[in-house]
Amino acid sequence: MDELDKYLSENPHHGMPYGFPALKKEEHNLIITWLKDEIKDDREKSNTQSKYIEEFEEFLNNPKIKYQVTARYIYEHLFLAHIKFKDDDSFYSLVRSYDNDVKELVKTRVPYGKTKEKFYYKFKKNRFYYCP
Repeated sequence: MDELDKYLSENPHHGMPYGFPALKKEEHNLIITWLKDEIKDDREKSNTQSKYIEEFEEFLNNPKIKYQVTARYIYEHLFLAHIKFKDDDSFYSLVRSYDNDVKELVKTRVPYGKTKEKFYYKFKKNRFYYCP
């Protein structure tokens, strides 16, 4: 945090997108407090959600070409979506990962960008909570 404060004081226009006002210190501290209080392991799954997630991931990662094309189409249309499964209040994002544990995400400029090696489609639990 000290490094960030120093960097932002030396580069005041690098914090928020250009043309938007910076967060007030109280707002920034409130967000940091929320993050510290609410961070949990993304891989936590209940029995219900793992059943649905496993079914979809098996479909999306099928090696047959028909499934690969379908999975790419689905990913390109849902990569920004917040996905909710039946009987689960959590939201997930469909991501591409170089490993099966979602430790190294595929980073490309566009969702159809070229990847460096084989990857997996995975559902990653979002770190915010749904409040009905």
